[in-house]
Parts: sequence; C-alpha cells; structure tokens
Amino acid sequence: MKEKQIDTISFEREISRKIVREHPEIADWYRTGLFQRGIVQRGKFCSRYNIATEEIAMSCVSLALHELMPEEERRKIEEKRKEDGAKIGGGNSP
Repeated sequence: MKEKQIDTISFEREISRKIVREHPEIADWYRTGLFQRGIVQRGKFCSRYNIATEEIAMSCVSLALHELMPEEERRKIEEKRKEDGAKIGGGNSP
C-alpha cells in the first residue's frame, strides 16, 4: 500500500471518530432516509472537517455509521432501500 493511501485511511478513521463524538445524530438521519451523500451535505462535513471531496467524506460517514449502528440494523436498512429502488426502477436494479 502506498504512503498516500495509508495517510488517507488514517485521516478517514480520525475524522470518522470525530463524527461519532460530535454528530451521533447521523445514525438517526440514516434511519430516516438520508443516504451518505445527504448526511455529508446536511452536516457540512467537507467544510467542517476540511475534507477534499464528498467521496472521502462519505467514507468517513460510512465508518462512523458502522460505529453508531448495529450491523443487523444497517443491513436491514440497505435491503429495504434496494427493494424500494427496484420498485421505483421497475425491478431492474443492478
């Protein structure tokens, strides 16, 4: 693994820990229908934590959600969203 990749992973872990401490409400946002990009935007995490891209911020949010929510609950939400997407998209979701 390259040094830059290691630095990015370390940065993402550090920011995700801050999000868990400072914004545990993101779990409720996720439960009520916000996707990771919406959470990043609502929390203004790119500017708040000086994150270069929404994709990196979404990775930080993903890590934080893994800390804040049980795996089973996250899995059920993801399955429901896939089902809902299939219904909306005519059943042709990837």
